Amino acid sequence: MKIIGNNITDSTIITREFFLNEKPYYDKNAIEASRNRIEHLGIFSEVSPAEIFAINDSSIGITISVSETRSTYIDGILGYNPPPTKTQSGFLSGFASLGFTNIYGTARNESLDFRKETREAQEIGASFVVRWLFRLSVHLRVFFFV
Repeated sequence: MKIIGNNITDSTIITREFFLNEKPYYDKNAIEASRNRIEHLGIFSEVSPAEIFAINDSSIGITISVSETRSTYIDGILGYNPPPTKTQSGFLSGFASLGFTNIYGTARNESLDFRKETREAQEIGASFVVRWLFRLSVHLRVFFFV
């Protein structure tokens, strides 16, 4: 298997998602399913269709071309809620999110989130996603409501 375009991502991340063992036959559906799994990692902006090439009379190889996406994002919105009466004060509301994807090329993701929609409550959250920990995909998300 030949992988093109992975400047940051470890190539074993891609080959692990490909799930193809040495099979005695060509299976187009299995190759397309593997390509879809690579796309669903969320760390590539584009994954090209697999290109098949002959190695010898009885073996073929596969080339996958990927384009890595941005690995950090900041998103947010801020609003002001005016006071309902003259004796009360207004308050700020909004949402902020800071995320890191494909940390050190390992397909791990982290995010920190803050949300305040009402005067009485706010939400603070953190999430961590590990692809393939002991052959399992692990998603950990923790939120605190204050």
